[in-house]
Amino acid sequence: MVTRDDLADHVAHFQHRVIQEALNSATQIYFLRRAEEFEWAKPRLDDYHGQASNSELSRQWQRAQEAAQACRNRAAVALIQDEDPDVVVQVLAETWGPSEPRLRVVA
Repeated sequence: MVTRDDLADHVAHFQHRVIQEALNSATQIYFLRRAEEFEWAKPRLDDYHGQASNSELSRQWQRAQEAAQACRNRAAVALIQDEDPDVVVQVLAETWGPSEPRLRVVA
């Protein structure tokens, strides 16, 4: 059985994680990493392409290229420039406290 206090702890933890994710996704580093992921997703000549046609591979390459460029553009105007995600966690810990409550089930 989950107690009212356990539920309150779980909600507080959830709120903490939502804010942490929102702050992390506002950083320049986040978008630069996403751009790198899209660059890696582009089809390469030495990849196995299965039955994909050259035009399909070309469209996939173009979509990944555009997504990577969009992430680089977003990084250029990010709200939080050059911040390490650990700094975001530190700020949250100073604001909300270092503990991260977990949902506990009472038997």
